[in-house]
Amino acid sequence: MTFTASDYATTFGVYVLNGLAFLGIGLAVFYLKPDSRQSRALLAFGVVWGLYLVLDVDLFTAGRLHGLPLVLGALSPAAILHLGLTFPEPRAPVKQSGRPLISCMRRAWWLAWRKSGCSAAGTAGSWCWTTPST
Repeated sequence: MTFTASDYATTFGVYVLNGLAFLGIGLAVFYLKPDSRQSRALLAFGVVWGLYLVLDVDLFTAGRLHGLPLVLGALSPAAILHLGLTFPEPRAPVKQSGRPLISCMRRAWWLAWRKSGCSAAGTAGSWCWTTPST
């Protein structure tokens, strides 16, 4: 059985359409009010989630971009946390400064990296940046 163009459009069109919608909404809100903290948070989430959905099509088909959709998927919780803490009004951790949030995210990234089994050379896991040496 061979996929035709209409099969690809009906199967992956939802991902691409939703990804472009998230990307467009994030960019439109940032264009309308670029100095707002909330619009920057929506831009971060819209770009991360929109590109994740668009690039998932490659992950499900040819897989040429290897780790990029995985990195965007890993960034999406931080982006939605940032959006949740700043929209509609900034909440306590980010009201004065974003430094506590950044330090929490940095610790979470470090713990995830340590638990993943990737070494500094990136040879332990199959999804690490470099290919395993034989």
